[in-house]
Amino acid sequence: MSPEIRSSALHTTFPRMTKCDFNYYGTGGEITKTDYLCVLPQNILNEKIFIALWFWLTILATITAVEVIWRVVVAASPMVRVQMMERRGKLVADPKLETVLRCLPLGDYCLLEVLGTNLDATNFKDILLTYSNCNDNSVLPNGDRTYRPYSHLDEVDSEAVMEARV
Repeated sequence: MSPEIRSSALHTTFPRMTKCDFNYYGTGGEITKTDYLCVLPQNILNEKIFIALWFWLTILATITAVEVIWRVVVAASPMVRVQMMERRGKLVADPKLETVLRCLPLGDYCLLEVLGTNLDATNFKDILLTYSNCNDNSVLPNGDRTYRPYSHLDEVDSEAVMEARV
């Protein structure tokens, strides 16, 4: 867009000068109407504020779009989640930990991400390693890749079903 057109658009939106009608009593006692050209200094300031806010909101919209795209990529790709956790916890690639993190639901990943943000790397690493050790039986029973956070409840439910049948 050329500077003349851009300037014209801003001058149309925020005019700097306008026609003013002044009515006053003349020498004979009648009302005299006079046209003047009035300067609107507030619109000069409003124009600058508008330009600054436009750039600021454009920058914020761009940052927000990039963040939303990143969140979608993280939600859709378990491998990206594994790499993020390993980087946050300063971990060496551990196959057992990768398997646990890859099978982790998105909600649990978000909780671990918040923990990783608020904890130092050493404590977060300990939490991840403890989590992977605790979930060995619940994540991979007989090679099943289904995540079962409450495997002991499956046993309780199966016992309740057996008691109900008796």
